[in-house]
Amino acid sequence: MGTPVDHRLSASQHKPPYSVRALTAPSIQASRFSQTGASLIEMLATLAVSGIVISCASLVILTATRLHFELSSILNGAVARQKTIAAVDAALRSLDRHRFDGGVVITSAEDALSGNHPVSNVSGTSAPRGHSDIVSVVEVSPLERGVLVSADRGSTTISLTACSFFKRPVLSEVRSYLLVDLDGFQHVTAQLVASGADCLRGTAQPLRSIFTAPGYHTGSLHYILPVLREYSLFIDRSGQLRLVSHVGQRVIENQPIVRGLSFLRVVRETHGSGAVLFRITVKPTGAQAQTATHFVSLTRRSSLQEVLG
Repeated sequence: MGTPVDHRLSASQHKPPYSVRALTAPSIQASRFSQTGASLIEMLATLAVSGIVISCASLVILTATRLHFELSSILNGAVARQKTIAAVDAALRSLDRHRFDGGVVITSAEDALSGNHPVSNVSGTSAPRGHSDIVSVVEVSPLERGVLVSADRGSTTISLTACSFFKRPVLSEVRSYLLVDLDGFQHVTAQLVASGADCLRGTAQPLRSIFTAPGYHTGSLHYILPVLREYSLFIDRSGQLRLVSHVGQRVIENQPIVRGLSFLRVVRETHGSGAVLFRITVKPTGAQAQTATHFVSLTRRSSLQEVLG
């Protein structure tokens, strides 16, 4: 019999030609590095996207804030413009109560500050802004007009008697009067008392007034008109529409009524047969100017026409 064959392999025969551990360790490390790199890239991408989102959000917020500011500025400007036009329009409506010419005086700020105007007594930021107009109005009551039956002029005073009032004025409520002669108005203060059932008598003192028509006023006086109120509207140096009430040159009221304005321009136009209109231009600060037109419902008549009927 032959020698038996041993089919068991020796340890050297079972050993693979290379180390499994030597093969797998670097692969695992490479896999870990790959995962770490992918995570880093994802993190960077996330940060980049977040940065873009934040930048876009900031841009949207800034744009919205700017638009809000611009819209607010436009809205505030429109409101200031309409309020100013309404205030000037209301002042000009005083001309609808009578036909006497001269009840409204338009003066530039430069002329007012250098001339015979009550707002020249207003100083500081309340003073009129340059390159803008001042609208001055005297409101009278035609129903309380009296006929001057006598008017004796002295060197500084006028002694007068007035009768035929349709409605006699309440003397305690009247600060000043307009005397009407052929030259126009004379603005006066007067101390009057009742004389009989339908007359007033007393002494008047002429005022330095923008409503006193230029002229010598040596002619006969015909009417006396109680002044209900006299005031001026203008834009002051701080950009506010200001109302100043006055008697002659004396300021008795001074208050702002609208803010955020740049300039006010009022132009008077006279057309055929005494028809009058005013063009009112108002520019708010940082906004466009707008022009409105005021039509005086009653035509104007000179003092001569009014006196002669």
